[in-house]
Amino acid sequence: MTPQNSYHVRSLKKAQKLLAQLGLDALLVADLADIRRLTGFTGSSGVLVVFEDGAVFVTDPRYTLQAAEEVVEVELVTAGVPDNKAAQLLFDRKTGYLGMEASSVLADRWFRFKRMLAGIEIVNLGGKLSRQRMVKDPEEIGLIARASRIAEQSLKSVLEMVRPGNTEREVALEFRLNALKLGAEALAFDTIVAAGARGALPHAVPSDNAFTEGDLVVFDFGVKVGGYCSDQTVTLSVGDISKEAQEVYQTVLAAQKAAISQVKAGVKLKKIDAAARNEIKSKGYGNRFGHGTGHGLGLNVHEAPVVGPRSNQLVEKNMVFTIEPGIYLPGRFGVRLEDVVVVDDDGCSLLTTLSKELGGLTVG
Repeated sequence: MTPQNSYHVRSLKKAQKLLAQLGLDALLVADLADIRRLTGFTGSSGVLVVFEDGAVFVTDPRYTLQAAEEVVEVELVTAGVPDNKAAQLLFDRKTGYLGMEASSVLADRWFRFKRMLAGIEIVNLGGKLSRQRMVKDPEEIGLIARASRIAEQSLKSVLEMVRPGNTEREVALEFRLNALKLGAEALAFDTIVAAGARGALPHAVPSDNAFTEGDLVVFDFGVKVGGYCSDQTVTLSVGDISKEAQEVYQTVLAAQKAAISQVKAGVKLKKIDAAARNEIKSKGYGNRFGHGTGHGLGLNVHEAPVVGPRSNQLVEKNMVFTIEPGIYLPGRFGVRLEDVVVVDDDGCSLLTTLSKELGGLTVG
């Protein structure tokens, strides 16, 4: 068994513990990210049934060969309609109490399961299964680190393009091409390249807007490796920038450093958020930081935990999440700086390595 295979097996055993904890006979897993973590399957169709003494993965005939190659130590069944076959398996095992994550399926699929499984009591897991992904295995952390290295290499390869006359869209496309050449399986999300006033849009879509001298450019980027996402944001300066822009940048950098300094096991996530938020508020920009300080990272680019002002979740060793404060001045410019931390015995370490000091990345 390879190390990665052992990771899937450990994850499945962890999921099986929910059965005894919640008094359930089985779990029905429909979320593809959870299925990938528990079995290794990377396709787009299937459902996993988890019992105390094993598990059965049901997919459709398009994935028969792929599933046979990928699925680890789980019984594999192929059926024209996987959901129907899964229901049959549950009735065959005389399932009385079944756990499902309501948030992982569309409403029509949830109600279809309710109809098909009439007589079986379905219990909404309320995120208990997906939250198991918050604490990462070493293999998962390694994949996020590899994804981060590829993303950083790709960013460095396009830095010379961030100069007057070139456009946001051109740079975003070149970043994607280079990332794939360097070994990324896909982008983790649509790359954000937002210059000047467009930098005040936290989720700006790259446009034909050309860079100009004095711009700040928010560059938010990530790729996938082995299904796991990286996520990082730098804010670049094109030539000389205004004194105010420098001051805002330094405020965001100080906020990020303050938040990272609070990351350690046992701390409430809202304390980390407060460290960044208070730093920004002290400089008069409190109303210009409208999102959370960070989010979990893994098979999805946004997953538990949330680093926000109402997050009472305690930090645990081997959690992986972002720290990304920002200040956005509508019609003028924006600054966001984002790194990924992994919680360890001494607080935390960074899985991202690019300098966030102003001018630390040379462009133009």
